[in-house]
Amino acid sequence: MKESLVHGLSGSLSAVIATLILHPLDTIRIRMQSTHSKTTLRLFLKELRTNGNLMSLYSGFISSLISTASSQGVYFLVYKAMQIILSRGKRQLTILDDLIVSLVASFVNILVNTPIWTVNTRLMKSEKEESISSCFSSIIKHEGFRGLFKGMSTSFILVLNPVIQFVTYEHMKRRFKQKKLHAGFCFLLGALTKFIATMITYPFLTLRTRVQLEDQKSLGFVEVLKDVLDHEGALALYNGLSTKVLQAVLNSAIVLASHEHLVKILCMICLTKKIRATAAK
Repeated sequence: MKESLVHGLSGSLSAVIATLILHPLDTIRIRMQSTHSKTTLRLFLKELRTNGNLMSLYSGFISSLISTASSQGVYFLVYKAMQIILSRGKRQLTILDDLIVSLVASFVNILVNTPIWTVNTRLMKSEKEESISSCFSSIIKHEGFRGLFKGMSTSFILVLNPVIQFVTYEHMKRRFKQKKLHAGFCFLLGALTKFIATMITYPFLTLRTRVQLEDQKSLGFVEVLKDVLDHEGALALYNGLSTKVLQAVLNSAIVLASHEHLVKILCMICLTKKIRATAAK
């Protein structure tokens, strides 16, 4: 249990580091997904013309920080716990084990964090400052409790993203036999596996964003898909792709490289405390 908590805490801290660096890119991606196609450069220039700076791209920053820290913390905690359970009596986990581990971690993550993701998406879309509590209250007031869980069905489809990434990540780690995981290796491997997963699942991410941003009426996944195809065409499903690929690839690379390093540090701290406690007795 302690080992799982170490991985959960490391995941949260890694997410905080990545969010501090990459939040503006995620904000641009959401605004591009929610509107007709615009380039990343045009959105940057619009912010500079309108506000004289890029601070509005940090809309929903605190919410995003909470969202990513919670998401990565829950995911890595459950992921490690499942690895420990499945590894009992085995020398090495198989690809099927990796698949089960990633699926369970992803489903638990979605159930726990969908309300946080919905609030975060609304705040990042908005160009005006709004608190987390006021956005949360507004959703409850106008859309009911179910409004917090918009896009959850699409999120279950998006389970494919972490499954593809982490099954590939674990397989590649074993293939290269990196017993001592160097930060550079984890960074490159995290970037590569996230790129593959994002290219495959991006249209579903666009649809989830559209569903979460719909505050006037409750539209399902199929209805939103039909609306986009009828009025904007299939290419609209790829709005913001370049920005998302850049953000997701860098985010994953930073998170996984930081995570592997932080786990070592946290384990050393725990071991030091244990030794001191034993010596004190």
